[in-house]
Amino acid sequence: MSWRRWLFAFGSVFILIAVAWIVDTAIQNGEVARNTEIGGASLGGLGEDALRRQLETMAATVAAQPLAVAAPSRSFEGTAGEWGVRLNVEATADAAMNVGRDHPVASFISWATSWFSSTEVTPVYAVDAEAVGAAVIGQPDAVEHPAIDPSFQAVGGQLQVSHGTTGTELDPTAIVDALTAAVANGSLPAAVTVEWGTTPPRFDAEDLDAALRDAELLTSSPIPVRLNGRATVIPVETARRWIRSTTETGALTATFDEATVRNDLAVRLSTLATPDETPTFAIVEGVLRVVLGSPVLVCCEAPVASLVESAARGSDIAELSARQRDDDGGQAIADAYGIKALVAEFTTNHACCGSRVNNIHRMADIVRGAIIEPGTTFSINEFVGQRTTENGFESAGAIEQGHLVQDVGGGVSQFATTLFNAAFFAGLDFADYQSHTIYFSRYPRGREATLGHPAPDLALTNNTPYSMLVWPEYTETSITVQLWSTPYFVVEQTGQSSSRWGTACTRYDTFRERTTPDGTVLEDSVFATYRPREGVDCLGNRIPPPRG
Repeated sequence: MSWRRWLFAFGSVFILIAVAWIVDTAIQNGEVARNTEIGGASLGGLGEDALRRQLETMAATVAAQPLAVAAPSRSFEGTAGEWGVRLNVEATADAAMNVGRDHPVASFISWATSWFSSTEVTPVYAVDAEAVGAAVIGQPDAVEHPAIDPSFQAVGGQLQVSHGTTGTELDPTAIVDALTAAVANGSLPAAVTVEWGTTPPRFDAEDLDAALRDAELLTSSPIPVRLNGRATVIPVETARRWIRSTTETGALTATFDEATVRNDLAVRLSTLATPDETPTFAIVEGVLRVVLGSPVLVCCEAPVASLVESAARGSDIAELSARQRDDDGGQAIADAYGIKALVAEFTTNHACCGSRVNNIHRMADIVRGAIIEPGTTFSINEFVGQRTTENGFESAGAIEQGHLVQDVGGGVSQFATTLFNAAFFAGLDFADYQSHTIYFSRYPRGREATLGHPAPDLALTNNTPYSMLVWPEYTETSITVQLWSTPYFVVEQTGQSSSRWGTACTRYDTFRERTTPDGTVLEDSVFATYRPREGVDCLGNRIPPPRG
């Protein structure tokens, strides 16, 4: 065959192919080219709407794929969608629609090869920086070492200053850059690795210096304060113990620490508070009454630091409000005394009226309400003091050196005897006592006590675990002493003996048993020694009367 025929045949074939390309391309106009794929899925022949629907389905699959961000020593798990990686549907769709539609020669070649091979479209990914930031915030361990702001705090009157430190944490910008580089080639990684980012403190050295100057200004002079209408000033040395830094206003400044201010002022201003009123006890018609007293007002009602700080910065005096002490008003204190019931009482009788009776009543009025706490000793002479006319006592019959005389306070020994017997049956110990030297029939023989000043004295020791209330009551012809507490001892007088003392006196020993709650029995005795009559000693000798 001649070359002309070959040329004609080749030209005819080329024209036919070209016509087929043109016709086929026209038929596929607005559709993805034949044998076009993405991730193994065929896109060929899809129109723009169908293409976008298929890519949106793929985008959801992409968003759900696992993706981890690794930093040194930690890994943060999540999904591509959570870390802000998105399939860019518009860009990927444009790439698919442009397959075989670029330069004519390249388009023809692409069309020709599409009949026996496929073309893979590279997915286009985008990284959403805002989503990355939200993902970092949502990670509980995103901060390796937090940045520490500069600060200062008064310790022992000295200011301790910290200059702050730089922190390390996940850096959203570094994650965006790492993810962008990883998906640039159209592949979705399982993980990306980043270094910790650095975070400086919010405040620098200039901010710290300014705050320290503010602290100096805040404690440059005494601070005036007032509580319960009474004014005083807080020394500079005290105020310097209160200083600390704060960032509550958005800036680094000096302030006073609320807890430290309150604790210091509670002590320093204690003299400006109302006095502490302890509970009192009374017996009203045979019934125990407890008076808790008024609530105690102390320093101070919060807030305190802000008021004091305002005064330190030059405003008027800090007007502090008292607060009621945080307790039950004294009920717990009253309960702790253990004063609950009548444990012993004793009554002695006397003739009506006169100075002697007035002295007994005066003694009863002074002692009424006295409390003998556990382990302590109650002395009448210490509690009442010397019996004088200035103290309300009168001259009446008394015994001095074995003779009946007149003396200020005469008759109070009957009160002592009555208290002695109540204490005997309450189980108290006798630290000091002395009987009359002459027996009087109005007293229990051998079980009584007398008084003088500074001696003899009647001193009682409370050897029970509970406090004991002394409550005397009287009529015109009797004196009664009651002792109130928690019952502890069961007391019994077990006997009495008498013996000659010297050649003329008689000694009486009175024995008792005290049984404790655990069954322990304590045995002891008291004694009294009586002369045969007035003016005679225990050897039967006459005693000269006292001068005066």
